[in-house]
Amino acid sequence: MTYEINLPVRFDDVDAAGVVYYPRILDKCHQAFEAIFSECGETPYHSLFTERKIGFPSRSLEVEFLAPVEYNGSLTLRVSTTQISARSVHFKFEGFQGSKCCFIAKVGKVCCKPQTDGKFEAVEIPEDIRQLLDELGESS
Repeated sequence: MTYEINLPVRFDDVDAAGVVYYPRILDKCHQAFEAIFSECGETPYHSLFTERKIGFPSRSLEVEFLAPVEYNGSLTLRVSTTQISARSVHFKFEGFQGSKCCFIAKVGKVCCKPQTDGKFEAVEIPEDIRQLLDELGESS
């Protein structure tokens, strides 16, 4: 299954050229990532981090910009997962305005527990979260 969410494109998202400033694209991807846990999972992402002490910091990032994201309504993000291992997962974000695919972002994330020294320790993905990630798999 692919997760889909519509996010508004706000005036403060655009640059002087009238298109969404590229770092905002990554913020929209993160918003979609967090929404998955609230809408499809058992634990909202912020609770996963604050209560269960598990987070998914980004390790790798690749973005291909295909067309400008414009200030005219909303951005539809389709999210799926690939390359799920014991401790990591890759997310694929496809951003659309109407039927036009504007970008494809691939983000590699590692399941981690925060440590008291401010560092993170990679840990195995808990079974309930792994099930959610498996359901988002491209081949699902």
